[in-house]
Amino acid sequence: RETSELVKRAHKATNLCLDLNLPAEEIELRDTDYGNSESDSVSENSKEWLEDFVEQVDETVVFKPFDFDALAEKILKKISECFHKIVNSECLLEIDSKVLEQILGAACVSDTDKVEHWVEQVLGRGFVEAQTRYKLTTHSVVKLVTCEGLFLEEQAPGVRLPSRIVMN
Repeated sequence: RETSELVKRAHKATNLCLDLNLPAEEIELRDTDYGNSESDSVSENSKEWLEDFVEQVDETVVFKPFDFDALAEKILKKISECFHKIVNSECLLEIDSKVLEQILGAACVSDTDKVEHWVEQVLGRGFVEAQTRYKLTTHSVVKLVTCEGLFLEEQAPGVRLPSRIVMN
């Protein structure tokens, strides 16, 4: 009989989990939703699990806030400078939000300097190609958009961004 109770207790304990994406209040509410008859044992198991978890913690990690807006502004400024250095300064450049998300993601995963180098080398080459191919004027609009369904296997070294820009 003791073995079956131990198995039941272990089974209940493994059903409990700590979801770090949820506020503590929601976890407490979810745990009490198991039912009144089981709520005492669930609460007891939760406390035991938490005590065991706290005992296993060996150090604290403090996460510094990250300013994505500042990084986005820096990257947008670099792209704009590169564009207007190559193309007529009166020509308009529109950047799709998905493009910016991909570039920001690459900047977070790799070094920001590598992304800036990618802007100068890869986007710069694309801007030169657009200027020569389409004879851009002050009334022209250049749009940077993602290529849906087109997976470019070639990536620029050190950055998770394409090694070339596709003109459309």
